Amino acid sequence: MMHEKITFHAQESVLNAFILISNLKKRICQIKTENNFIYEGKVNIIENFINYYQYEIEKFCVGPIYMSPSDLGLHNILIKSKKLIFFDFEYSGLDSVLKLLYDFYLHPANKFDINKFSLYITSSCSFLGIDEKLYSNLILKVFCAWWILRLINSLSSKSIANRIKIKTLNSNKLYDFRIDRNNKIDFYWGVFNGL
Repeated sequence: MMHEKITFHAQESVLNAFILISNLKKRICQIKTENNFIYEGKVNIIENFINYYQYEIEKFCVGPIYMSPSDLGLHNILIKSKKLIFFDFEYSGLDSVLKLLYDFYLHPANKFDINKFSLYITSSCSFLGIDEKLYSNLILKVFCAWWILRLINSLSSKSIANRIKIKTLNSNKLYDFRIDRNNKIDFYWGVFNGL
């Protein structure tokens, strides 16, 4: 009997810089397919940015590949008896250190100080014993763009209907949800434009 090696990639994994670009372009296509004209200007600017800097983005080092929880946020970590307990591995799989670090420190629920971002990344790299060159303003801008696209996508009618269906969003709280997401989009848009 022959045993087949099965590998699982994290959802929207970034195993190399080409995949990162592909993931961004897929998000852009999803949004454009939804005909979400409210965000058309932002999406077009991000698309032009990706196309303009594609060659530089393709040179990114994504760091080591490992098993990642993928959705690593403070909301998915408990502290019990001075130990960290991680949960919610719905999107886990093989992924890069680059994506883990940028997703963790940029995750809207984590609320880290964006002005200390380079310190967070370089300190984490030092702690993990990996190349501190995983930080640059261009990489930060790319991941801010990704969060903008994710947040815009979360406001699509399909995404909202799914959230209501699986009960992660109460339809009575839809207005608050939209306001919150738009505020987060505005925050990341400010960071994106400030770099």
